[in-house]
Amino acid sequence: MALFPEQVGLLNTAPPTVFLAGPPGTGKSVVLLLMAMEWLRRGSDTRIVSTCRESRAACSMLRHLLQQTVTSLPSDPLPPGQVHLLQYDFQTEDIVKRAVDELVQAAGAGPLHVIIDEAGPDDRYDHFQLFCKELLTRVPSLHLWAASCYHGHAPADWPVEYLTRPLRFPPAVARQVEQDTDMKVSRRVRTYSRRSVPDVTDGPPVTVRLHKGQGHSMHEPASNCERCGQDLADFLSTLGVGGGEAAPLTLRFRDVLVVGTHNVHNMSGLVTGLRKSRVPVKVFTDSDTDDLATGRSDVIWVAHGKPRPRPGTKNRRLSRQHTR
Repeated sequence: MALFPEQVGLLNTAPPTVFLAGPPGTGKSVVLLLMAMEWLRRGSDTRIVSTCRESRAACSMLRHLLQQTVTSLPSDPLPPGQVHLLQYDFQTEDIVKRAVDELVQAAGAGPLHVIIDEAGPDDRYDHFQLFCKELLTRVPSLHLWAASCYHGHAPADWPVEYLTRPLRFPPAVARQVEQDTDMKVSRRVRTYSRRSVPDVTDGPPVTVRLHKGQGHSMHEPASNCERCGQDLADFLSTLGVGGGEAAPLTLRFRDVLVVGTHNVHNMSGLVTGLRKSRVPVKVFTDSDTDDLATGRSDVIWVAHGKPRPRPGTKNRRLSRQHTR
């Protein structure tokens, strides 16, 4: 796996605690994964802690990948450590206290190794900061690496490593991500810096489908428009999505995630339109986290995302990015 020098340097230095911040696709989760792999290789049990509902899919993916690592590591002369996934929702200080108590008990008198991706929750990140402070106070030999797009989530006095060079997607996608209000307006997420290495390609163009025109339910959001679901199905068909096992380079249904900015359920127009076009679709719930993270079911997942309207936007949009 290719990494930037700053990422390699961080892994080689391996400070006991660090907070990784930076925009999406800059390798934060990759660095967490590689650090946890090293801990496991040394025989240290590693605990992946999900601190909010929004982080469960990312943390389940990390658990899945690390579990694969454990099964492939030799057990001689030192058996590898074990992977544990702990799920919390830091909405109250009582939950934070319970999480600290459970981790302190797990550590005993020894060191504690913790990975936290998508640290939050976004609306109560002070609880995450309290968690880090209390855990470090009670476990002096703490090894905790955490990451978030939001640099304001970093605990006070903790070292912060900013990763801002796009690692895993081309410029066309980076330009689209930079339009988010958290980067353009509130500055809660840092903008991308130059890669300083040649890009092989600018990447596929971002395609936009407008929620307007004949057949569209203009009194409803795009996520409840059956015509939008059918238009999306037509677009996915042009990409060859779901090409079957005979075409290994073709995108499968499970490679596609649809995120609606309004409430999405089984009877939503978008879901109905996809199903009428014979697209296998499933609406995501908390119980589906492992399935989504590991890609077991070959279906298009539809999930609900938090609405973040952009200033000056008049038309509601249905957009899809095709990246490989």
